[in-house]
Amino acid sequence: MKVQVFSKRALTIIGLVALLVIAGIINIALSKNSTKSDQETNDIAAQSEKSSEEVIAVVSSSAKTIMQYEAQRKIDRQKELQYLNEIITDENTDSKTMSTANNEKLILISAMDNENIITEILSSKGFKNIAVVCGNESVNVMINKKDVSDAKIAQILDVVLRETTVKSDRIKIIPVD
Repeated sequence: MKVQVFSKRALTIIGLVALLVIAGIINIALSKNSTKSDQETNDIAAQSEKSSEEVIAVVSSSAKTIMQYEAQRKIDRQKELQYLNEIITDENTDSKTMSTANNEKLILISAMDNENIITEILSSKGFKNIAVVCGNESVNVMINKKDVSDAKIAQILDVVLRETTVKSDRIKIIPVD
């Protein structure tokens, strides 16, 4: 009878050790995938920084500030989109979190689209080195200080009001040195 108790204990211990080994293998596999994903993100960010730094070196200081902001915003947006995509594609994500992540992703993409449209329209009207940031209920437009005049501010307001649903008191034009 003691032999049977010993063998049950031995089997239990062997089973627990096997579970620990399996958990360790899974942990290593997940760490490798995470490291690979982090490396890809770092590579994209490094490429973006490198190409933006090459452009920034050639421009004036006010344009440099705006372009640095634009480059950093692109990197941040890529990271945010990647984070949302990871949440959406994760098998362990519950439906409420997945729905929230999908909504956040759609809002972010919509804001990016509005920013691009407004930037392109303003560029076609002669504005150079501008940055547009669309939030949920506000829009910020960064422009060179030398480009600030009543007529140009009116042009900017006209474009932003036409392309978004934001009220005029929620639009901020920020002159940059």
